[in-house]
Amino acid sequence: MPERYDLHTHLFTTWEQGRLSLERASRDPDYVLDAVRNAGLDGIVLANFGDYRYEQFVDSLKERKGGKYRISKELSNALVFESDDVAVKIIKGQEVPTKHGHLLVLAQDYGTRILTDQTLLKDKEIELAARGANASGSVVVPCHWWGFGGIGKNRLLENAENFHAFEQFNGNYSPPSPEDIEEIRTQTSLFGIATSDSHNRKDLGNGYIEIFEDLDFSSADNLKGSLKNTLLSGEFKFEVRKRNPLASRFEHAAIIGYDVFIRRKFKLLEGIEI
Repeated sequence: MPERYDLHTHLFTTWEQGRLSLERASRDPDYVLDAVRNAGLDGIVLANFGDYRYEQFVDSLKERKGGKYRISKELSNALVFESDDVAVKIIKGQEVPTKHGHLLVLAQDYGTRILTDQTLLKDKEIELAARGANASGSVVVPCHWWGFGGIGKNRLLENAENFHAFEQFNGNYSPPSPEDIEEIRTQTSLFGIATSDSHNRKDLGNGYIEIFEDLDFSSADNLKGSLKNTLLSGEFKFEVRKRNPLASRFEHAAIIGYDVFIRRKFKLLEGIEI
C-alpha cells in the first residue's frame, strides 16, 4: 500500500475554535498524532521556523504518562509511533528564511539548524544555505517560491542543482502558472510536490505526496537517502485535496504575524550557523 506524507507542516502554531493556542500540541503528543491519522496521512514533516517546535514535541514525550501511541523507533531526525497496528511517522524539518526567500530543509537531525547571516552571505545566501543542508545529507525544497516569501522562478532555476524537488502546490497560496511549472520541468530535472504548509489541524493534508516504495526508517542517514531518492526519481504522485478557504489564509497571516513580530522578536534564536 502506498503511504501519504505531508512534507510541510507547522502544527504547533494552531488556531483552534477561534482562539490562538500555541502550546497545547507540544504538551500533548497525541494531539499531533491523532491529527495526522485523521487527515488520512502516514507521516508529516514537522518543520521548525523561528522556534524549536519539533524538539518541543520530542521532549514532551519524556514527560507524558500513558498516551495512545508508543514509540517504535527513535532516530535523530524522526520518530515512528504505533497504536493498534497503525504507524505514524514524524520527521524533522526547518523552513529557512534566506535573504531572497524561503527554503524547506527535510530530515534534519535533532537540534540542528541552518541560520543564515544576511549581512555576510548577501546574494549567495540561497546557494550557501542549500549547500549547508546538502552537506548534512538533508533534502532541500524551495517552498512557495512563486508567492510571498518565495525565492522566485529565476533563483529557483539558478540554484536548481542544490535542490531535490520544488513545491508545485502549497495550501496557503494560489498555484503558480502552468507556464512557470513547464519552464522549471523543461530546464531542470526537478519534480513538483504538494504540501499543506498547515498551521492548524483542518488544513493538514490539503497537499501531500503518495509514495509507492516505503521510506527507510532504519537509520537517520537511510531516511535522508530514501526521501532524497524518492523525490529525485519522481516515483510518487502528489495530491491536492482542496485549496484553503479565504478565512484559512487570513488565519495563517495572523498566526505568522504573531510568530514573526511578537514571538520571535522577544526570543533568542539558537542553532548552528552555516
